[in-house]
Amino acid sequence: GAVATLDGSTAVTTQDIVAGATVGTLEKTTSGNASWTIELPNALTFDQDGAGAGFAVIRNTTSATGGHRLNFNAGTIVLADDLLISNTSASTSTTGSIVFQANITGAGNITIENVSNAAAGQIAFLYNTGSNFTGAVNINSGRVTFNRNTQFGNQAGNTITLGKAGQGSVTLLATQPVGAVTNNIVVAAGTGGTLLLGETSNVGYTAETNFSGTVTLNGDLTLTSSQTGTARVVLSNVVSGAGSLEKVGAGIAKLSGVNTY
Repeated sequence: GAVATLDGSTAVTTQDIVAGATVGTLEKTTSGNASWTIELPNALTFDQDGAGAGFAVIRNTTSATGGHRLNFNAGTIVLADDLLISNTSASTSTTGSIVFQANITGAGNITIENVSNAAAGQIAFLYNTGSNFTGAVNINSGRVTFNRNTQFGNQAGNTITLGKAGQGSVTLLATQPVGAVTNNIVVAAGTGGTLLLGETSNVGYTAETNFSGTVTLNGDLTLTSSQTGTARVVLSNVVSGAGSLEKVGAGIAKLSGVNTY
Protein backbone atom coordinates (compact mmCIF):
# COMPACT_ATOMS: atom_id res chain seq x y z
CA GLY A 1 0.00 0.00 0.00
CA ALA A 2 2.98 2.37 -0.02
CA VAL A 3 2.62 5.54 -2.15
CA ALA A 4 5.32 6.87 -4.48
CA THR A 5 4.69 10.45 -5.64
CA LEU A 6 6.47 12.89 -7.93
CA ASP A 7 5.27 16.39 -7.05
CA GLY A 8 8.12 18.54 -8.30
CA SER A 9 8.01 20.87 -11.32
CA THR A 10 11.06 19.63 -13.24
CA ALA A 11 11.52 16.49 -15.32
CA VAL A 12 12.86 13.49 -13.40
CA THR A 13 14.28 10.11 -14.35
CA THR A 14 14.16 7.46 -11.59
CA GLN A 15 16.71 4.71 -12.12
CA ASP A 16 17.28 3.19 -8.69
CA ILE A 17 14.36 0.79 -8.23
CA VAL A 18 15.75 -1.83 -5.86
CA ALA A 19 15.06 -5.54 -6.04
CA GLY A 20 11.83 -6.46 -4.25
CA ALA A 21 10.35 -2.95 -4.33
CA THR A 22 6.55 -2.90 -3.90
CA VAL A 23 4.12 0.04 -4.07
CA GLY A 24 0.36 0.37 -3.82
CA THR A 25 0.12 3.70 -5.66
CA LEU A 26 2.48 5.46 -8.03
CA GLU A 27 1.37 8.95 -9.02
CA LYS A 28 2.61 12.03 -10.87
CA THR A 29 1.01 15.11 -9.33
CA THR A 30 3.31 17.85 -10.57
CA SER A 31 1.99 21.36 -11.20
CA GLY A 32 4.42 22.07 -14.03
CA ASN A 33 4.94 20.61 -17.51
CA ALA A 34 7.35 17.96 -16.25
CA SER A 35 7.65 14.30 -17.26
CA TRP A 36 8.57 11.39 -15.02
CA THR A 37 10.52 8.55 -16.62
CA ILE A 38 10.92 5.39 -14.57
CA GLU A 39 13.67 2.96 -15.47
CA LEU A 40 13.17 -0.54 -14.08
CA PRO A 41 16.53 -2.31 -13.63
CA ASN A 42 14.60 -4.51 -11.20
CA ALA A 43 10.94 -5.49 -11.34
CA LEU A 44 8.48 -3.17 -9.59
CA THR A 45 5.53 -4.91 -7.91
CA PHE A 46 2.11 -3.27 -7.49
CA ASP A 47 0.13 -4.52 -4.48
CA GLN A 48 -2.45 -2.44 -2.62
CA ASP A 49 -4.05 -5.06 -0.42
CA GLY A 50 -3.40 -8.43 -2.01
CA ALA A 51 -6.67 -10.31 -2.41
CA GLY A 52 -8.65 -7.43 -0.86
CA ALA A 53 -11.20 -5.17 -2.52
CA GLY A 54 -8.83 -2.30 -3.37
CA PHE A 55 -6.83 -1.53 -6.50
CA ALA A 56 -3.18 -0.75 -6.86
CA VAL A 57 -3.00 2.54 -8.78
CA ILE A 58 -0.89 4.23 -11.45
CA ARG A 59 -2.10 7.76 -12.14
CA ASN A 60 -1.20 11.06 -13.74
CA THR A 61 -3.07 13.99 -12.14
CA THR A 62 -0.79 16.82 -13.32
CA SER A 63 -2.74 20.05 -13.76
CA ALA A 64 -0.40 21.69 -16.28
CA THR A 65 -0.94 21.41 -20.01
CA GLY A 66 1.90 20.45 -22.32
CA GLY A 67 3.75 17.38 -23.52
CA HIS A 68 4.44 15.83 -20.13
CA ARG A 69 3.94 12.13 -19.46
CA LEU A 70 4.47 9.36 -16.94
CA ASN A 71 6.70 6.87 -18.75
CA PHE A 72 7.67 3.36 -17.66
CA ASN A 73 10.75 2.81 -19.79
CA ALA A 74 11.56 -0.91 -20.27
CA GLY A 75 11.92 -3.44 -17.46
CA THR A 76 9.08 -5.33 -15.74
CA ILE A 77 5.95 -4.44 -13.79
CA VAL A 78 4.47 -7.24 -11.65
CA LEU A 79 0.75 -7.26 -10.80
CA ALA A 80 0.28 -8.85 -7.39
CA ASP A 81 -3.10 -7.10 -7.23
CA ASP A 82 -5.65 -5.59 -9.59
CA LEU A 83 -4.39 -2.34 -11.12
CA LEU A 84 -6.18 0.92 -11.92
CA ILE A 85 -4.46 3.08 -14.55
CA SER A 86 -5.93 6.59 -14.37
CA ASN A 87 -5.22 9.78 -16.28
CA THR A 88 -7.00 12.92 -15.13
CA SER A 89 -4.17 15.22 -16.19
CA ALA A 90 -4.17 18.02 -18.75
CA SER A 91 -1.37 16.34 -20.73
CA THR A 92 -1.32 17.06 -24.46
CA SER A 93 1.52 14.64 -25.20
CA THR A 94 1.02 12.92 -28.56
CA THR A 95 3.12 10.04 -27.22
CA GLY A 96 0.74 9.57 -24.33
CA SER A 97 -0.13 10.87 -20.88
CA ILE A 98 0.89 7.49 -19.41
CA VAL A 99 3.20 5.32 -21.48
CA PHE A 100 4.17 1.71 -20.84
CA GLN A 101 7.35 0.44 -22.44
CA ALA A 102 7.76 -2.12 -19.68
CA ASN A 103 6.53 -5.70 -19.72
CA ILE A 104 3.52 -6.29 -17.46
CA THR A 105 3.32 -9.67 -15.72
CA GLY A 106 1.21 -11.23 -13.00
CA ALA A 107 -2.39 -12.30 -12.43
CA GLY A 108 -4.09 -8.97 -11.70
CA ASN A 109 -6.81 -7.38 -13.80
CA ILE A 110 -6.25 -3.95 -15.36
CA THR A 111 -8.85 -1.18 -15.34
CA ILE A 112 -8.17 1.94 -17.43
CA GLU A 113 -9.83 5.33 -17.00
CA ASN A 114 -8.66 8.24 -19.15
CA VAL A 115 -10.11 11.73 -19.15
CA SER A 116 -8.81 12.18 -22.72
CA ASN A 117 -10.38 10.49 -25.71
CA ALA A 118 -8.09 12.33 -28.13
CA ALA A 119 -4.75 11.47 -29.75
CA ALA A 120 -3.14 13.95 -27.36
CA GLY A 121 -3.13 12.42 -23.90
CA GLN A 122 -3.91 8.81 -24.73
CA ILE A 123 -2.71 5.95 -22.53
CA ALA A 124 -0.21 4.05 -24.68
CA PHE A 125 1.15 0.50 -24.50
CA LEU A 126 4.34 0.14 -26.55
CA TYR A 127 6.94 -2.47 -27.39
CA ASN A 128 6.80 -5.61 -25.21
CA THR A 129 4.03 -4.51 -22.87
CA GLY A 130 1.65 -7.02 -21.37
CA SER A 131 2.90 -10.23 -22.88
CA ASN A 132 2.64 -12.21 -19.67
CA PHE A 133 -0.15 -10.90 -17.45
CA THR A 134 -3.19 -13.17 -17.28
CA GLY A 135 -6.00 -10.89 -16.10
CA ALA A 136 -8.83 -9.10 -17.86
CA VAL A 137 -8.67 -5.54 -19.24
CA ASN A 138 -11.52 -3.09 -18.57
CA ILE A 139 -11.31 0.18 -20.51
CA ASN A 140 -13.92 2.31 -18.77
CA SER A 141 -13.27 5.62 -20.50
CA GLY A 142 -10.97 7.46 -22.90
CA ARG A 143 -8.38 6.57 -25.49
CA VAL A 144 -5.94 3.63 -25.35
CA THR A 145 -3.42 2.77 -28.08
CA PHE A 146 -0.99 -0.06 -28.69
CA ASN A 147 1.52 -0.95 -31.42
CA ARG A 148 2.72 -4.00 -33.28
CA ASN A 149 5.28 -5.02 -30.69
CA THR A 150 2.66 -5.02 -27.93
CA GLN A 151 0.92 -8.16 -26.75
CA PHE A 152 -1.43 -6.32 -24.36
CA GLY A 153 -2.29 -9.58 -22.64
CA ASN A 154 -2.77 -11.12 -26.05
CA GLN A 155 -4.51 -14.32 -25.01
CA ALA A 156 -8.06 -15.51 -25.55
CA GLY A 157 -8.47 -15.68 -21.78
CA ASN A 158 -7.65 -11.98 -21.35
CA THR A 159 -11.05 -10.51 -22.16
CA ILE A 160 -11.10 -6.81 -23.06
CA THR A 161 -14.26 -4.93 -22.08
CA LEU A 162 -14.83 -1.66 -23.93
CA GLY A 163 -16.82 0.89 -21.95
CA LYS A 164 -18.74 1.07 -18.70
CA ALA A 165 -22.31 2.21 -18.18
CA GLY A 166 -22.51 5.99 -17.95
CA GLN A 167 -18.79 6.59 -18.51
CA GLY A 168 -18.88 7.92 -22.09
CA SER A 169 -16.67 7.22 -25.08
CA VAL A 170 -13.88 4.64 -25.34
CA THR A 171 -11.27 4.26 -28.07
CA LEU A 172 -8.95 1.24 -28.51
CA LEU A 173 -6.65 1.54 -31.51
CA ALA A 174 -3.61 -0.20 -32.91
CA THR A 175 -1.29 2.48 -34.29
CA GLN A 176 0.33 -0.10 -36.58
CA PRO A 177 -0.86 -3.44 -37.97
CA VAL A 178 -0.30 -5.92 -35.16
CA GLY A 179 -1.16 -9.30 -36.68
CA ALA A 180 -3.55 -11.35 -34.55
CA VAL A 181 -5.14 -9.82 -31.45
CA THR A 182 -6.55 -12.93 -29.80
CA ASN A 183 -8.42 -11.31 -26.88
CA ASN A 184 -12.17 -11.77 -26.71
CA ILE A 185 -13.83 -8.33 -26.75
CA VAL A 186 -17.02 -7.37 -24.92
CA VAL A 187 -18.74 -4.09 -25.83
CA ALA A 188 -20.54 -2.64 -22.82
CA ALA A 189 -24.11 -1.33 -22.91
CA GLY A 190 -25.32 2.09 -21.81
CA THR A 191 -22.01 3.94 -21.94
CA GLY A 192 -23.50 7.13 -23.34
CA GLY A 193 -20.65 7.50 -25.82
CA THR A 194 -19.02 6.05 -28.94
CA LEU A 195 -17.01 2.84 -28.60
CA LEU A 196 -14.32 2.76 -31.30
CA LEU A 197 -12.11 -0.23 -32.18
CA GLY A 198 -9.62 -0.67 -35.00
CA GLU A 199 -6.31 0.41 -36.46
CA THR A 200 -5.00 3.78 -37.63
CA SER A 201 -1.50 3.40 -39.07
CA ASN A 202 -0.10 6.38 -40.93
CA VAL A 203 2.12 4.51 -43.41
CA GLY A 204 1.41 1.95 -46.12
CA TYR A 205 1.78 -1.33 -44.26
CA THR A 206 0.88 -4.56 -46.03
CA ALA A 207 0.35 -6.49 -42.77
CA GLU A 208 -3.13 -6.79 -41.27
CA THR A 209 -4.66 -6.33 -37.86
CA ASN A 210 -6.86 -9.33 -37.12
CA PHE A 211 -9.06 -9.23 -34.03
CA SER A 212 -9.39 -13.00 -33.84
CA GLY A 213 -11.25 -13.34 -30.55
CA THR A 214 -15.02 -13.23 -30.26
CA VAL A 215 -16.77 -9.84 -30.19
CA THR A 216 -19.90 -9.52 -28.04
CA LEU A 217 -22.05 -6.47 -28.78
CA ASN A 218 -23.95 -5.62 -25.62
CA GLY A 219 -23.78 -2.07 -26.98
CA ASP A 220 -22.98 -0.45 -30.32
CA LEU A 221 -19.46 -0.68 -31.78
CA THR A 222 -17.72 1.52 -34.35
CA LEU A 223 -14.97 -0.22 -36.35
CA THR A 224 -12.29 1.88 -38.05
CA SER A 225 -9.60 1.01 -40.58
CA SER A 226 -6.87 3.00 -42.30
CA GLN A 227 -5.83 0.06 -44.51
CA THR A 228 -6.24 1.25 -48.09
CA GLY A 229 -3.88 -1.22 -49.81
CA THR A 230 -4.07 -5.00 -49.83
CA ALA A 231 -4.29 -5.30 -46.05
CA ARG A 232 -7.40 -5.03 -43.89
CA VAL A 233 -8.66 -4.75 -40.36
CA VAL A 234 -10.40 -8.06 -39.73
CA LEU A 235 -12.97 -9.40 -37.28
CA SER A 236 -12.40 -13.08 -37.95
CA ASN A 237 -14.36 -14.70 -35.12
CA VAL A 238 -18.05 -14.63 -34.24
CA VAL A 239 -19.61 -11.19 -33.70
CA SER A 240 -22.71 -11.65 -31.56
CA GLY A 241 -25.12 -9.65 -29.43
CA ALA A 242 -27.87 -7.04 -29.68
CA GLY A 243 -25.67 -4.06 -30.55
CA SER A 244 -25.02 -2.57 -33.97
CA LEU A 245 -21.79 -2.34 -35.95
CA GLU A 246 -20.76 0.78 -37.86
CA LYS A 247 -17.74 1.04 -40.17
CA VAL A 248 -15.82 4.34 -40.42
CA GLY A 249 -12.50 5.41 -41.89
CA ALA A 250 -11.05 5.28 -45.40
CA GLY A 251 -9.65 1.76 -45.09
CA ILE A 252 -10.88 -1.77 -45.65
CA ALA A 253 -12.51 -3.88 -42.98
CA LYS A 254 -13.41 -7.55 -43.30
CA LEU A 255 -15.88 -9.68 -41.35
CA SER A 256 -15.11 -13.35 -41.79
CA GLY A 257 -16.88 -15.09 -38.90
CA VAL A 258 -20.29 -16.75 -38.84
CA ASN A 259 -21.81 -13.69 -37.19
CA THR A 260 -25.06 -13.63 -35.26
CA TYR A 261 -25.36 -10.01 -34.13
